[in-house]
Amino acid sequence: MRHPEMRETLDLDQPVALMLVAVLHFLPDDQGPASIVSTLLAALPPSSYLVASHTTADYNDPSAAADGVRAVQRAGVPFQPRTADEFSKLAFTGLHMMEPGLVPVSEWHPEPDVPRPPPTEMGYYGGVARKALGLRERHSLSLARTYRGASPHKKWNAPRQTAGLRCVAYEVGERRLSLGIRRSQ
Repeated sequence: MRHPEMRETLDLDQPVALMLVAVLHFLPDDQGPASIVSTLLAALPPSSYLVASHTTADYNDPSAAADGVRAVQRAGVPFQPRTADEFSKLAFTGLHMMEPGLVPVSEWHPEPDVPRPPPTEMGYYGGVARKALGLRERHSLSLARTYRGASPHKKWNAPRQTAGLRCVAYEVGERRLSLGIRRSQ
């Protein structure tokens, strides 16, 4: 992450996306993939995204899936399919999953009325998650929330744009229903 060419290309003071698409299954557990993912995510700025996919045998005959894994490994390629739960723990622990969550890749925001392959033909899970806001962004949200008092049953819009964030919150009485955060243009 400190390589000069990368720093010239990416502004790591702003959120970025880390794409680990069809990568993590080439890192078996004995190679410490969770530590690798954690190190990469730690280097990213707050509000960055992780896009990841991973092969799985969840939808296939266990015997046929095991034969396929052995064939890849015999070719000298480290390979480990994972279940949805294993993949989720490996890649998305501590992150906020975006809709529709961790799903077979053919089910990721499918277009209506467009045929798509069943999970048994795809054999991959995919997901997108966001890294938590950093201290600066959380402080900005706190300032924006207290910027103007909220009336019960009213929408309040705090136009404060601290740290490039525009905050919109809705309250009903004492209960906060939702908080929307948008980057200022």
